[in-house]
Amino acid sequence: MQREVSEVEATTVPGDTLDRILRRDTLAFLAHRDLSEAGPEARCRIRKVVGTEVVTPVEGGQVEGDRPIAGRWVERWTLDRCGASVAYLIRFNTTPKGTTFIAELQR
Repeated sequence: MQREVSEVEATTVPGDTLDRILRRDTLAFLAHRDLSEAGPEARCRIRKVVGTEVVTPVEGGQVEGDRPIAGRWVERWTLDRCGASVAYLIRFNTTPKGTTFIAELQR
């Protein structure tokens, strides 16, 4: 994967992602996932997040400050894949002990 932005910019994504601390992990996972989705013959290796939005607000959650510390929510992350717009639904599940998430291509 090639980065189109600096390390600092990589942790800043546009839109309304709820947990800004998870940005780097989500971005790294999503870029890797999208490279796999595109397949080995794909020539374009550059990915950039162009938008995030909350699709399902925090359910069964607790919020500390502006960060969820317990609960589930869904966000849509849209990537620019060398000019093509590709959207993924990211399902977050967080507890005070940590957060897990899965990503699925939105077709």
